[in-house]
Amino acid sequence: EPIQAYRNMNILTPLVMDNRVFTSARSGRSQCFEIGRDDGQWTVNEVWNQKVQGYMSSPVSDGNTIFLHSNSERLTALDAQSGEILWTGRPMGKYQSLVGNDETVLALNSGGELLAVESNRDRLNIIDRAKVANDSWAYLGIFEGGLLVRDLKSLRVYRH
Repeated sequence: EPIQAYRNMNILTPLVMDNRVFTSARSGRSQCFEIGRDDGQWTVNEVWNQKVQGYMSSPVSDGNTIFLHSNSERLTALDAQSGEILWTGRPMGKYQSLVGNDETVLALNSGGELLAVESNRDRLNIIDRAKVANDSWAYLGIFEGGLLVRDLKSLRVYRH
């Protein structure tokens, strides 16, 4: 199954989950593929596809749920096994850099607001939020003890 894309661009980084690869494209679909080997030959089979369209923001997963910033500017949760849309939040900016673990997703939006979102399959739950930059379209950098945030005029280091 070909991956549909806007002007032949696939900007987000595909998400690898065990033997599956998830990707999404603006003007396309979200798709999950299973990668395998059969008699020494690689196989790629589409497991599911979904109407939700990602664009530039790379998705994250806690293993069961995929969190994707869609081209409708909304954070969306998808079931990793079936592709079912679990919930869709309200518009939160044209871009969001996402990083996450099993408990929390950090989302830095294009307006420079950093959101701590509970890794929750039932609903969007914003745990905390803080203004950390201005006009930020860069990937959020995480390191032990803090994070890096870049906007158009600066690079900021936040430590906890």
